[in-house]
Amino acid sequence: MPIPDLNHQSQPNAAVYLTRFGKGGGSPAPSDIALTIAYDGTIQVGSGDGVTYTGPVLNGYEIAWSTYNGGWDAEFRINSAVIGNWWSRPIGLTVAVKNIAALDDFFGWPTGSNAFVPNSWGEGNLLDLLAPPHVYLPVIQR
Repeated sequence: MPIPDLNHQSQPNAAVYLTRFGKGGGSPAPSDIALTIAYDGTIQVGSGDGVTYTGPVLNGYEIAWSTYNGGWDAEFRINSAVIGNWWSRPIGLTVAVKNIAALDDFFGWPTGSNAFVPNSWGEGNLLDLLAPPHVYLPVIQR
């Protein structure tokens, strides 16, 4: 990913937003989750509260990052308990880089998605690849 402007390196720069039940609504609900990491390593997580993401999130996630000359990477690992322990069902999903050149810039998938409008997100499905231990592969549908 591109390195954020120096003034934005403590803001959420890489993000995963998901809704645990279907497509989601017009604003963040308790079933919507945000997981973000800043270039400086600051992690923020929350569930929807009707406006933004300040509610609690179950434990069961890991977010890691590494930097290299000219860029950086972020990795999100989310336990199935956080999503609701079900597989083979649709979930709303968007992934984005944000706050790169300016505060509130948002470059996400799908195009036109908005972090605060869950029904603008794409649809994914979790497939159970193995029986125990369970490994879930996100499948993104367009």
